[in-house]
This record gives sequence, C-alpha cells and structure tokens, in this order.
Amino acid sequence: MKCLVFDSTPLIYLGKLEILGKLKQINTKNIIPLNVYNEVVGEGKKLGFSEALYIERLVEEKHFEIREFKITIDKAYLKVLSDADMEVLSGAKEIKGTAVVDETAAREIASINNIESGGTIFILLQLLKSKIITKNEFKEFLDNIIKLGWRCSTELYLEILKQLDNFS
Repeated sequence: MKCLVFDSTPLIYLGKLEILGKLKQINTKNIIPLNVYNEVVGEGKKLGFSEALYIERLVEEKHFEIREFKITIDKAYLKVLSDADMEVLSGAKEIKGTAVVDETAAREIASINNIESGGTIFILLQLLKSKIITKNEFKEFLDNIIKLGWRCSTELYLEILKQLDNFS
C-alpha cells in the first residue's frame, strides 16, 4: 500500500474541491502530520474555512490518519521550510511514502534526501489514472483550484494540459 504524507497546500486546495474523499477508492494510506493538521484544521476552523471541517470529517471517518513525526531532515533546511514542511518530509522518509507538497523548495529538498514527492496535480493525476475522475473533471478541478488561488505559472498550466492531452 502506498503512503501519502500531506502538506498544507495540497490539503487545503483539494479540500476546497471536496475531492479528498475520493482517495479512499485508491489503495493508499493517507497521513497528515500533526503540525499540518493543526495548521489546516485547527487554525482553519478558527477562521471559518469550510475545507477545515471537511478534512476534520475525513479524519473522523478514518480516511486520513494524524501522525506526529520527529524531524529527521537536516535542520539547515529550516531556513527555507516551515516545521510543518519538515515534518512532512521527515514522515515521508520514515515510512518510505510520498510527500505531497507543492512548494518548489520542499520538492528540491525531498529530491536531495531521496524522498518521493508530488503535489496537488500528482493527486489529481492519481485519481485520473485510477479512473475515479475523467479528463474533463481533471480540467475542471485544475481550473477551479486556480480560481481559488492555487498558484500556477502559464508554463506549468500549459505543461499540465499537455500531459492531460497525452493521457490515454
């Protein structure tokens, strides 16, 4: 079983789409590090974000597990990553899972530390590959997260669409 260790940004945007529940149809173990959970759900509920309540419900329904990981990634990276980011990478390394992070710096540090990583689009692609969503739904989800504030350069957007067009 593949383990996915989620960072805040993918959780928030996929939560806004209310698509995280679809992960139960894929054979994955979905983990949220404690620091990330506190950030997304704890703070999100205080600020009235609906995705915080949605993610909390998924945890209560056992679709996601909350785990605390000891930070084992070199502390020198704390200059560019938050404690939550470091916990995501440390957790993925510990359980030999995939760090689900969108930040470029986190992905680069994951690569340096031989940690598999992917982000929001990686999750959407997994759902597409598993035939849980269609190509049209993928495109709608992509456009919606961008409208909701997910940052995506024109070049990245075109590359994602190219991958989608080539998907069979």
